[in-house]
Amino acid sequence: IKGVRQKPYDSGSSMLLEECFWGEFYRELTINENIDVESIKATINQGVLVVEVPLLQLTPHRKIQVDYK
Repeated sequence: IKGVRQKPYDSGSSMLLEECFWGEFYRELTINENIDVESIKATINQGVLVVEVPLLQLTPHRKIQVDYK
């Protein structure tokens, strides 16, 4: 994920403290084997990036009975 955050105001104003960071950014995510890569979705809602990373539908574990002879 990479992008640029723009300042929402003129940089000529004087600020005592600024808690947000502006400029370019880059984030990298490591994806496991049990992720459905084809179904990953990204949306922006009111300025917030939401990335949905669904898990694959794996077959559940099952018990196997062992017969003794």
